[in-house]
Amino acid sequence: MSDATRCGSCGWVYWTTNYENWGTCPKCETNNDYAPKGKKAELVSSDYIFTYMKDHIPLKIGSGLEIRYKIKERIARTKSDYQTIEIIDNPNFGKMMFLDGDLQISEADRIYDVAMNMPFLVGKGSALPENAEIAILGGGDGGVLRELLQNVGKVKKATLVDIDGKVIQLAKKHLRKICKGSFTDPRSEIIVGDARDFLKSGRMFDGIIYDLTMDPGNIVKMSQGHFLRDMFGRIKKCLKKGGTLSMQCCSTFDKKSLRVITKTLHMNFNDVDFRKFYIPSFCEEWVFGCCRK
Repeated sequence: MSDATRCGSCGWVYWTTNYENWGTCPKCETNNDYAPKGKKAELVSSDYIFTYMKDHIPLKIGSGLEIRYKIKERIARTKSDYQTIEIIDNPNFGKMMFLDGDLQISEADRIYDVAMNMPFLVGKGSALPENAEIAILGGGDGGVLRELLQNVGKVKKATLVDIDGKVIQLAKKHLRKICKGSFTDPRSEIIVGDARDFLKSGRMFDGIIYDLTMDPGNIVKMSQGHFLRDMFGRIKKCLKKGGTLSMQCCSTFDKKSLRVITKTLHMNFNDVDFRKFYIPSFCEEWVFGCCRK
């Protein structure tokens, strides 16, 4: 028998082995044991892990995209105060991290970390001062931090802020190829906390890397536009004059989010630019942005 269940209400697939309340969907909280007729859950193959991108991919064939990743080994699965964290080993992409079923990164995705740091290596953002201080918002897997410390030579201090300490702990233990020794590098400062609160601290940086969601979802009760205006407004206050903001944006399919991001960046920053890179485990092109204060 399979140990994975597809929720009859939202379509989310979650593992049922050792799950505290296996009949309840961790995303929409529907109790699938008592779901009404027409919304019954179904069992699916436990040989695959599923991730979904819903409602924002305007394909003519449907409203969403389903990707299946073959599991070579299930390495870790735990539930933190914020999310369900799962790490698997895949034959093609190596170790992969999922948060609430959404793929974050794999060992095959160094290009993601390079893209996030590229504004500090080429173009106007590369004119960092000596002994520069950079903040990374999110990025608890440590990949962006690793790339920053290895290849951006002027960095004196890198401050990583992630709300979920368990993500960092699991990355240190299981994703060593991604984070390497970045968390213990003497130039690193690791803060477990909310990035939005951190941006109220008054600290100023030569550069900020935004590796958080562009969609508020269940984080805050506000629209995407309002959320991004608030976040980018806070970031602007923490950037020194001429400072650079680098960020991951969205899939190239997500035209709506890209329009909102572009509009909000132009309201707050100068020299707004975007680049596209193919991310192997995402199986699609991803948009990365940069701008200056």
